[in-house]
Amino acid sequence: MCPTLYTAHPAGAQQPEPVLAHASACRLGSDPDVVLVRVSGEIDLDTVHVVHTALNAYRARRTVVDLSRCSFADSSLFHALVDAHRHQHLVLAGPYTRQLEQVLTLTGATALVPLAPDSAAAVRM
Repeated sequence: MCPTLYTAHPAGAQQPEPVLAHASACRLGSDPDVVLVRVSGEIDLDTVHVVHTALNAYRARRTVVDLSRCSFADSSLFHALVDAHRHQHLVLAGPYTRQLEQVLTLTGATALVPLAPDSAAAVRM
C-alpha cells in the first residue's frame, strides 16, 4: 500500500471533515524506475494540489497514474498530467468513470499519455 501524501478537505473545514480527494505515491517492487500514483476522490481546482504532490514525490522513468478511484475530474487534472509529463513518462490506469473518460478525451490527454484498462496492464506498458 502506498503512503498517503496529501488529503484535501472542504475549504474552511475543521478536522475531521470528509476527505474530498487524496493521492499517494510509491515505488513498485524492486524496480526503482516505476512509480505508482493512486488518485482518489474529486479532482478540481481546489484539490488538484494532491495530484501535483504525489506526481512530484518521486522521479522515475515511468509513472503509472491509477485513476480507478477518481470519481470526478475537470481540466485541472489534465494540467497536472501535462506538467508531470514534461519530466516523466506517464501511463494512466483505469477503469475510468464515463465522466473521466470524457475529460481525458476532450482535453487531449488520450493523445498525450497512454491509457491502460488497469494498473497491472499499465505496469506492463
